[in-house]
Amino acid sequence: DLFNAYACRSADRCFFELSLMGNPAFLWAVGGSIVGQLLLIFWPPLQEIFQTEALSLYDLGYIIFLSSSILWLDTARKLLCRRWFSDGYNPSPRTLSPRRSRGRLPKFSWLGLGRLDG
Repeated sequence: DLFNAYACRSADRCFFELSLMGNPAFLWAVGGSIVGQLLLIFWPPLQEIFQTEALSLYDLGYIIFLSSSILWLDTARKLLCRRWFSDGYNPSPRTLSPRRSRGRLPKFSWLGLGRLDG
């Protein structure tokens, strides 16, 4: 979920296009979550309470690889599908109908929520 949260910081810009230090509260939340998870995995008192076992470096690497796939897939979607998807505020080119607009570009959500401008 941490990789998904990082990928969702923007609906249309990739994670590497955003400033890493742009949201300090987010960084504190993610950092605290990582520290908490590592304590649950490796600190014996919490291992006993939550009945966890220490993971090997290989297992941690495997988990990070699998869980980061959402970050890479979302980045690919944002790079390859910018033409078809929007963030709900900027309409997708596929939703614009020149026949119905009468010279004005209507704003429709690609989510199928109807018009965005009222």
